Amino acid sequence: MDVFLSSDFNWEAKLDHATRVLDTQHHFESLDYGPGLAGLRIILNCRNPELGHKQRVRFTKADKTLGIDVMLHLPEFIRVPHAQRRAIIAREVLSEVPKVLRKYALPDFDTEGFLAELEAHITDGLLGPDADRFDHLCLP
Repeated sequence: MDVFLSSDFNWEAKLDHATRVLDTQHHFESLDYGPGLAGLRIILNCRNPELGHKQRVRFTKADKTLGIDVMLHLPEFIRVPHAQRRAIIAREVLSEVPKVLRKYALPDFDTEGFLAELEAHITDGLLGPDADRFDHLCLP
């Protein structure tokens, strides 16, 4: 399955540093949950609230791809350390993605199996024992 995690953020949020530990695309590429969903695009959105960004959710039937924006609060990300950024990202992704994915009736797709693997991958990657391995490379 094609799972892609990216971000649209103000530099102060440092999402690139917080998510550096995840290799979501390679983790899921050899896993198959059925033909009902071929791809999932998760975009972490952490922009200035004055811009008025709203969550986008889009399912493309032609290529069976679901795109989900996970909205993050920039003022919060500016003032917290990297460990808390990772915890917030994990909490929001693991809250928002299941909520959106369960709204779609995807025939022949193991939604619960996929969500269990996503939770394990995100939890281990962002909150596990090696999650802080790149923290020393960036300023607080």
